[in-house]
Amino acid sequence: MSVHSIRLAGRESRLEEPFANDIYQIVDEIACVLLPVIQDKPFAFFGHSMGSYIAFMTALHLKEKHKLQPIHLFVSSTTPPHSKARQRVPKHDELSEEQIGHRLMEFGGTPKSFVDDKELLQQYIPTLMADAQIFGNYT
Repeated sequence: MSVHSIRLAGRESRLEEPFANDIYQIVDEIACVLLPVIQDKPFAFFGHSMGSYIAFMTALHLKEKHKLQPIHLFVSSTTPPHSKARQRVPKHDELSEEQIGHRLMEFGGTPKSFVDDKELLQQYIPTLMADAQIFGNYT
């Protein structure tokens, strides 16, 4: 058995690449990379937070387009897309830096020390907003 993690464009070792525009772009990229690895083998997906949506959409894509499906889909720390509890994600230009920090604390899972470090927060705002756009546009 092997474990593979996803590194999205614009993050970690892919900092020089532009962020994805939507979840479908991410799913297509993941499917292309995974197809040679998962052919004729059982596989499962785990997604956390926005990764839950990506894992679900990737599983759906593989099932519909390639007749492959995971033996299990594990998701954590998210609400279902159809839930009334799902939070609306404001556009970047609708929020000040202070409001972004407040929303992160409200959303949960972000240490206060991160939000209080204005330089660090400012450095991560483009990534946070790229994720917010992807998450907010997902239906």
